[in-house]
Amino acid sequence: MLTQLKKVGTEVHRATNLFATYVGKNKVKCPGDVKKFIFLCGANKNNGEPSARRIELIDFSEKHLSNCHFFLAELVFKELSKDEEDSSSDNLLDIEADLSKLADHIIIVLESFSSFTELGAFAYSKQLRKKLIIINNTKFINEKSFINMGPIKAITQQSQQSGYFLHYKMAEGNESIERSDGIGQIFNPLYDILSRNDRAIARTLKKEDLDPSNNFNKDSVRFIHDIILACGPLKLNELIEIA
Repeated sequence: MLTQLKKVGTEVHRATNLFATYVGKNKVKCPGDVKKFIFLCGANKNNGEPSARRIELIDFSEKHLSNCHFFLAELVFKELSKDEEDSSSDNLLDIEADLSKLADHIIIVLESFSSFTELGAFAYSKQLRKKLIIINNTKFINEKSFINMGPIKAITQQSQQSGYFLHYKMAEGNESIERSDGIGQIFNPLYDILSRNDRAIARTLKKEDLDPSNNFNKDSVRFIHDIILACGPLKLNELIEIA
């Protein structure tokens, strides 16, 4: 693909040069209605697939939340936690800064030991607390537990706008991961939280805003995504040369 882009006189080459001109003159537009990035934490089934609750949340978002893009959080964490040697550190505390720049919200379904760990890690970050949406069992609302007195209290004490808490009567036991329960009870309040458009005005982005090595955030990630979408499969060195 890169050879075609470099071939002088072709429409592809002219389009690429025009594209480079707009980027160089800081004329890249970001529309106001871009999708929110929502990271979804929770358990997995025995076969490795997302839990029944997480599948229902994804299905709901695809049908009713066109302004949101849901990501399975563990896939994002795996990529963000890779160091320069391409080995994963699996340390959520080390990646919280990058995560805060990417996520508009993080939904945590408290249905497994791993999800409680994620809650503790993200509640530790003041930048992430306000982005958390916690889904928990109604029976634990008033329980004097470490979860309520620790991370959840930390989230609520930061400010009145910090975090969201949704409760319903969750099924319990291992089968609750494999089979659907009544999670649809929280769909309406979840819709109210996520359907709001936080930014409705288009913006003009500068060239330096689009370089993920200098400015790793949603804007630079979307820019790289669009380059790959337009140019087709690219190797890393080709992507760097184009961008």
